[in-house]
Formats: sequence, structure tokens, C-alpha cells
Amino acid sequence: MSVLNYTTKIAASKTIAEVQTLLAKHGASRIAVDYTDGQPSGLTFALVTPHGPRLFTLPVDVDAMQRLLGTMKPSGLSLATFRSREHAERVAWRVI
Repeated sequence: MSVLNYTTKIAASKTIAEVQTLLAKHGASRIAVDYTDGQPSGLTFALVTPHGPRLFTLPVDVDAMQRLLGTMKPSGLSLATFRSREHAERVAWRVI
């Protein structure tokens, strides 16, 4: 099994900024970064829908991504880098 963007080197902070820009362009009226233990763990945003304003949350589970990457064979990255928490964070944010 393969994970989308599993070789990314793009920092989570850059991905968060890109997602915020896309949400704003598509009408989000509020965007907040959610944190757990000082680390970004998701985004919450508000959109006006035909049923009125609604809040949406996009959670990011870095631990689950790290476990999943641990089952894969890396391509183009060292095993230590591929299975690191930092890499799992980058991939998890790119996936959302």
C-alpha cells in the first residue's frame, strides 16, 4: 500500500499556510490551527452553506501516519528519515 505524498520534504508549516490560503479563496470566514501538546494537530474552519454557517474540522493524526509509514518500504529516503516523526508530520499534513 502507498500513501499519497509519502516522500514530501515540504514543512508542515508551509502546508498549513497553503491550506489556509485555499480555504480563504473558497469562502472560509474563519480558520484556526488546532494544537495538541504545542504541535499543530488539525484545522478548524467556518463556511457559509445553503444550511447556514457551519464549522468543519480537519484532524491530522501524525502518530497513525508514523505507524503506517513504518509498514512501508521507503523509496528515495533512508529508513531512519522515512520512519521519523518529523517525516510523518510532513506527510500527514500533505495528505489533508
